[in-house]
Amino acid sequence: MAPPADKYGSPLKYDPDLCGPRKHRSCTDILCLLLFVVFLAVWAGVASFAFRNGDPKRLLLPVDSYGHRCGEANMVNPDLFFFDLSTCLKPEAFWKGCPTPQVCVSQCPQDLWMAQ
Repeated sequence: MAPPADKYGSPLKYDPDLCGPRKHRSCTDILCLLLFVVFLAVWAGVASFAFRNGDPKRLLLPVDSYGHRCGEANMVNPDLFFFDLSTCLKPEAFWKGCPTPQVCVSQCPQDLWMAQ
């Protein structure tokens, strides 16, 4: 059963003169492409400058409450231990940092304990 024409309109008729997309086409987004390439070049320059003049370990290694980087070559304690990890789940911990004390430890504790 075909749908009623008054509800959906009449179907389009076949056009024999239609021969596909326009024959004379041109690129319309050259300016956007150039802006994107310039953006990528600037971004690569900033990344190169940051990598040469910065310290990539600051992004990769965790830092305890005393400013020590856990897991550096001269550190014996590679793991970071949070005393109360539940305080880090609060929304303000995202911009203020986790308020619980953190220390570098050689091995994470295996049993559950609570400080009174």
